[in-house]
Amino acid sequence: MNTPPWKPDPCALVRNALAAAPLFARTPREQLDRLAACASLRRYRRGDTVPTSTGGGRQASLAVSGVLESSQVIPSGRRFVMGIFGPGELMGLVRLFDDPLLPYGFVAREPALVAHLPCRGLVAIFDADPLRWKEVTRFALDRQVDTLDTLLNQAVLGRTDCRIAATLQRLGNLFGVQAARETRLRLRLSQDDLADMLAVSRQTVNKELRRLEAAGILRCTYNTLVILDRGALSRMAAERRH
Repeated sequence: MNTPPWKPDPCALVRNALAAAPLFARTPREQLDRLAACASLRRYRRGDTVPTSTGGGRQASLAVSGVLESSQVIPSGRRFVMGIFGPGELMGLVRLFDDPLLPYGFVAREPALVAHLPCRGLVAIFDADPLRWKEVTRFALDRQVDTLDTLLNQAVLGRTDCRIAATLQRLGNLFGVQAARETRLRLRLSQDDLADMLAVSRQTVNKELRRLEAAGILRCTYNTLVILDRGALSRMAAERRH
């Protein structure tokens, strides 16, 4: 007997993604259902810009699947990657309060499904229980601290080798898949990508990766990195603080 192909229900996908997001962990089911019903689910290819509406149509974005980055083009014309976000990450909450002109945007690093959540719907949920705004504030502050820590470790503090180690350690924690004693990054990551994160040249990244590989800390293949010695990588990352 032939069975029809399964077609995912967009509303159910959004609702499940909302339920898995930390900020909505204690949101009643009926509120999640209402928010999911007024959200729009869009598919993006690698390299696509993920738009954000303005004015009365302001939206926050929730990654349902895939990986996105926040990045900007600096005055020299070079791209600078500020952060990477995986499934369950909520982005653009600043639009709950205002419609600022942001210097950065969001881009799909891999094919991604993104739920666009109307800010009006989010505000209605939080206004229904004003104590929820405390959770929103804590979430936003934690995100700000994490962003600043990432930028300092990525592009400011310490030697280049230590900054590369700190960046790979963070990506391993976020996107690593443990296999035996190895950690494989389930994230397509080129040397150009790392150079854009660290604000250094591709040649510098290549040289430092070769050193890590020679030391038995990493294994590098095409667009893929495997961490072989997490302890050594962690110790190198910690050197940036001294």
